[in-house]
Amino acid sequence: MGMIGGYLAVDRTLVEQLAQGKRNLEDIDLEDFSGLDIDKSWQALHFTLCGELDDGAPPKGYVVPMISGQFLEFGEYGAFYLFPEQVQEASRFLESLTEEELKSMYDFDVLVKEEIYPIYAGDQADEFFEYIAEYLKQIKTLYATMVRKEQGVIFYIA
Repeated sequence: MGMIGGYLAVDRTLVEQLAQGKRNLEDIDLEDFSGLDIDKSWQALHFTLCGELDDGAPPKGYVVPMISGQFLEFGEYGAFYLFPEQVQEASRFLESLTEEELKSMYDFDVLVKEEIYPIYAGDQADEFFEYIAEYLKQIKTLYATMVRKEQGVIFYIA
């Protein structure tokens, strides 16, 4: 099955409660929130944008947020949160990012060398780029909607 990345659109109050440890993500029904499933593209997207496996400088590091200081215990792999202002930063970045710029960041050979998930033997560079680019478009749309609603995000790996 693999590790799937997912986003939940949540209000500021919930993000603050989770960040302060007043609520536990394990006690929340994920089905109560709108969001996005980005399949197995999460690590390849993050690495392509940030050049590293986790953290990553804002605003790129907010697109697939894996920020050590914003970690939440959740399932086997954990989750991360963003405040609405961080979602806004990421959204502005995504609005300005062209496909040509994304292609210039994308290095399939480095992804293979670094064993970035979910690359498998036999994957084709162009097809894999299209795979992650499509999910990045969906994240862009989700973040734009969240900005209009002044929402934060919970990103989780399950």
